[in-house]
Amino acid sequence: MRRAVPVSELPVGIEQLLTIAALDAAFLEHVAADPVAAAAARGIRLDEAEVALLRNATPALLRQMAERLVVPKTIGRGTFMKAVAASIVAMVTGKAFLLCSGCTGADTFESEGGTGRQQWVTYDGHTCYLYVPKQVDADASMPAPIMVALHGEGETCLSNVQRWAQTADNYGFILLSVNWTEEATSDAGVDKLVQALASLATMGLEGRMPSGRFLCSRGTATPLAYRSGLVVHPLAWDGVVMLGGVPDGDWVNQPAQASEGISDDPPAVYYVSGDADPDFQQAKACVARLNELDVVCGHQIVSGETSAAILEFASIWLWLVQHKR
Repeated sequence: MRRAVPVSELPVGIEQLLTIAALDAAFLEHVAADPVAAAAARGIRLDEAEVALLRNATPALLRQMAERLVVPKTIGRGTFMKAVAASIVAMVTGKAFLLCSGCTGADTFESEGGTGRQQWVTYDGHTCYLYVPKQVDADASMPAPIMVALHGEGETCLSNVQRWAQTADNYGFILLSVNWTEEATSDAGVDKLVQALASLATMGLEGRMPSGRFLCSRGTATPLAYRSGLVVHPLAWDGVVMLGGVPDGDWVNQPAQASEGISDDPPAVYYVSGDADPDFQQAKACVARLNELDVVCGHQIVSGETSAAILEFASIWLWLVQHKR
């Protein structure tokens, strides 16, 4: 580890541990504090050499390695992921959304032909992870769409890269994932972020002409996407995706009050909810109210909870493009 051994060459137990830590912010902190205990808590088997390596690693190094592992920059990751996918899905309780096949799964963990440019950037005081597909990066003058994405509770902003990277490669759009849960920790911080989202989309395009601007949220970020996309900056967006969660308000009993402030010209909304989600009735009532207000709204209801859904992100993207302004 002191010689910066590539993550792909580490023993499998450590790789499992770092993979889960990269997808779960709370678990990452457990790993940084006591990696051996964290591994035991998730049922990860470590050999003696792995235990020795982990005990000699600093918390900062463990965090860095987990970050590198989420979005691999070298080939050969697919073999490992297919070998341990089942155990990872079992251990990341409630987070199969990140790994299921056809969604962001082990079989699509790495795009064919390599990945595009990916880097941490700071825009308007907000830390973001920028992903630019190869074909877009190759021509700086080429207009491109952008997807600004907000992760959910218990995830990191790199979860959005796993969700959308292959679709971004296939259809040529820029992905900007905002690391919002570490910055917007107060009501004032959330309000500031909602105001900033539209400008982040412009900054993330890096001077290109936009051919479409889209906003995506997951779970607890859905109220923010709703406010930015349908209330505060509706004209800035060509489409909004809400993956689970529900906008603020009582949509079942007070739909008019919950929808107060919605724009007269909102973008199209693609809403995914699970029939076993705790807020499913609120989500259905929200969609019904949006339909009453003539908002173009596609509602995909999945069996079970949204966190375990198998989603085709290419289909979601094509729906957005079809219904953009």
